Amino acid sequence: FDAPNHYEDYVHRVGRTGRAGRKGCAVTFISEDDAKYAPDLVKALELSEQPVPADLKAIADGFMAKVKQGIEQAHGTGYGGSGFKFNEEEEEVRKAAKKAQAKEYGFEEDKSDSEDENDVVRKAGGGEISQQQATFAQIAAIAA
Repeated sequence: FDAPNHYEDYVHRVGRTGRAGRKGCAVTFISEDDAKYAPDLVKALELSEQPVPADLKAIADGFMAKVKQGIEQAHGTGYGGSGFKFNEEEEEVRKAAKKAQAKEYGFEEDKSDSEDENDVVRKAGGGEISQQQATFAQIAAIAA
């Protein structure tokens, strides 16, 4: 029964209470020890136009005052890392697989040296489309 540690988690938990058009009821227990999560709960309630309990608002306001004084530090959202990065060898494997897949689906890469996402790709049989359009076409072909 821990308080959600970020806004997105709180929204997800609340969303689990009502499904298929039915209403649900979510109860969150929070104490002074969980004060760093209170501002996210207040935000979620305000955005969903729900009443914010005075005790919760007081905990959130007290925590934010401590943040402004430098006593506490606000936490992140839970999401927002820098993402996965390929090393050089993995990047070459990914590019080779992408080229092979493009060839399999009838696309030929333009022989330019550009690494730009908007590189031109030639469809077998003529015509030019952007790299992004080619990627979407590949995804659609795989999904089909």
